[in-house]
Amino acid sequence: MIYIALAFLDGILLIYNKPLAITLAGLLILIIIRRKVHILLTIFILCQLIISNYWFSNYENTQSKKMDWFKNDRKVSGTYSIFDIHVKNKKFILGKVQINDEEITFTYFPKKLSELKALENLPNYSNCFVLGKIKNDVTISIKPTVTFNKFDISSCKFETSNDISTYIALHKQYSLKRLRDFTPYWQNTFAMITGDVSYISPEILDVEKELGIYHLLAVSSSHVVVIAAIFYFFLNRFNVPKFTTQFLIIFTLFLFAYYTNFAPSALRAILCMTFVILLPKKFYTSLIDILSIVFILLCISSPNIIFDIGFQFSFLITFFILISSPILKSLKSIQSVLAITFISQVSSFVISAYYFNQIQWIGFFSNLLFIPYYSLILFPLAIFTYLYIQLFTTNHFLISLINFFYSLHDQYLIKMFKYFEQLRWFIGELNHVYVTYMVIWIIIIALFTNNFIKSSIIIFIIGSILITKLTTQPQTRFTALNVGQGDSFLFETNNKHRILIDTGGKADKEGDIFEFGKDKEKNSNSISKYHIMPTLKKRGISNLDYIIITHPHADHIGELEYLINHIKIKNIIVNLQSYNNKLLYSLKDICDKNHIKLLNSSDINQITIDDNKIQFLDTSFNESKDI
Repeated sequence: MIYIALAFLDGILLIYNKPLAITLAGLLILIIIRRKVHILLTIFILCQLIISNYWFSNYENTQSKKMDWFKNDRKVSGTYSIFDIHVKNKKFILGKVQINDEEITFTYFPKKLSELKALENLPNYSNCFVLGKIKNDVTISIKPTVTFNKFDISSCKFETSNDISTYIALHKQYSLKRLRDFTPYWQNTFAMITGDVSYISPEILDVEKELGIYHLLAVSSSHVVVIAAIFYFFLNRFNVPKFTTQFLIIFTLFLFAYYTNFAPSALRAILCMTFVILLPKKFYTSLIDILSIVFILLCISSPNIIFDIGFQFSFLITFFILISSPILKSLKSIQSVLAITFISQVSSFVISAYYFNQIQWIGFFSNLLFIPYYSLILFPLAIFTYLYIQLFTTNHFLISLINFFYSLHDQYLIKMFKYFEQLRWFIGELNHVYVTYMVIWIIIIALFTNNFIKSSIIIFIIGSILITKLTTQPQTRFTALNVGQGDSFLFETNNKHRILIDTGGKADKEGDIFEFGKDKEKNSNSISKYHIMPTLKKRGISNLDYIIITHPHADHIGELEYLINHIKIKNIIVNLQSYNNKLLYSLKDICDKNHIKLLNSSDINQITIDDNKIQFLDTSFNESKDI
C-alpha cells in the first residue's frame, strides 16, 4: 500500500516540485525492481501517479478561478454567513465569512463599544449585511482577506438548522462563556479541546512556537491518543464489552473531530485509529498501510488538506517513526523516547526549514519534558474542566489545581527553556532543489544508519550546517524593508555584519512618541512578524551587530521591543537628546536585561563595519517641539 501512496504523492509533486517528484519516481522504480513487484501491481501503482496528477490539476484550475474572482471583484456588498467571531485586543473583530463558497477571514473595527459587545454575542452562522473590501496580501495570508467598513447588526438573522455543525458551534459558544465565567486559564482549556488558539495572547503563542511545543497547545494527534487511552482505561475498568468500548471510542473521536473543525493532524490520527480498530489484521501488513490508506482518502476527499502545515507535519513525523520502528524495538525505554523525539525533529525539519526558515533544535529538548506534561497532566485536566463546567460552576479545589499546574508551567518549565530562545538557528530560503536534497538526506538518516542514535545525530548536524552555509551566502547589500508609514533599512556585509536602521512601527497619529510596554496587548507587532523577521530568517540572520534608532517616533522605534525579545542584538545606537527621561530609563532597562550595549550617537560620531563607515549627524533642535 505504501508504494501506491508514494505514487499518488508523486503525481501531486509533479505539479508543485518537479525535482522532488523526479527523485521520488526514481526511488519508487528502484524499489519496484528490487522487490520484483508483479507487473499488474506495477501498472496499478504507476496509474496512481496519473490519477493524482489529474485530480490535483483540476483542483488547481478550480481554485485559480475562485481566486481570480477575489482578485477581480474586490468589493463586498450583501448578506453573508458570519461565524467564529472573536474580539481582539478589546479593539476590533476578527472572524470568518462565507464568500463564493470560500471561508475568508475578516476584520472589522466598530466605532462604538456597544457594537463590539453585540458582535461578540452574535450566534455563529448568522446572516448579516456587510460592506467591505477584499485584500490580497501573500505576506500575511495565502488566502484573500476582507476588511468590513460597515456591519449592520440589526440585519443579522440566525437560521436554525438541524446540522450537527450548527449544534456544535452553539455548544462551543456556551462552553466558552462558562469557561470564562468560572475557570482560570480558560483560553488554554478552550484551545486544547477545540483547537482554537485565537484567545491566547500572541506573546504566549510566540514563545510556544519558538520552543517547538505549539503543537501541544493546539489540537494534535497526541490529544487523540490521550482521549482514546482515557476511554479505554475507564471502560476496561468497568468490564465494558470490547465491541461497546471500541464503538464509544470511535464515536467520541469523531465527535472530537467535529469539535475541532476537522483539524487535519487530529483527523489523520482519528482515521488511523478507526481503521486499526475496525479492520482485521489480515487486511493490512503494517501500520504504514493504514497511514497510506488514510493519506489517499484525505487527499481525494479534500485536496486542499495537502497544503495544511499541520497535516504535513503529522504525516511526515508518523511515517518516519513507523519506518524506524524496527530500530526502535531494539532500544531500551529511555533510548526509545529519545530516538522518537529525535526522529520527530528530523522528519519535521524540511517543513520547519521551508516554511519558517528555522531549525527547531530547542524542540528536541523541550518536547522531552512538555509532551509528558501536557499528555499526562494539562490535557486530561482540560478535558475534566470542560466537562465539569457544563453542569457546575466554581469549584475552589479545581481552580487551585488549574492555577498550580499552569503556574508551574509558566513560571518554571517555560523559563527553563526561554533562556535559549534567542539562540535561534535560522536557515536561508529553500528552492525546490534544496528541498529535494534535504528529503534524500533525511531518508538516509532514517534508513541507512547502523548505529542509529550516534551516527544519525552526526549526519543531521553536518547536513544542517551544510544546508545553512549553502542558503545563507553573505553579500554586501542595502535593503529597504516594507514597514508601511515609517522606515526600516537593513545593511549587510560580506563578512556577516548586519545593521538595522529603524524598525518601523504603527502610530495612532503622526509624531507619536513610543512608550515601552504601553498598550502591549494592543500591539500586534505585525510589521516584525510579517516583514522584518521573515526577511532576517530567509537570509539566515540570527543576530544583529547594531540597531540604529534615528528618533523615538512610534513609526521608527515601535517594533524595537519585539525584536529585542526575538533576536540577539549586540548594540543599540540612539540620540539620547531625543528621549525623555521615562523612555530613556525604559530603554536602558530592557537593554540591561538582554545584555545589549546602549550607545549615544553623539559620543561615537561614527562606526566602522568592514570597509564601510557610518557617520552620525546631529540634526536635533532643542527649541523644536518635534524631535
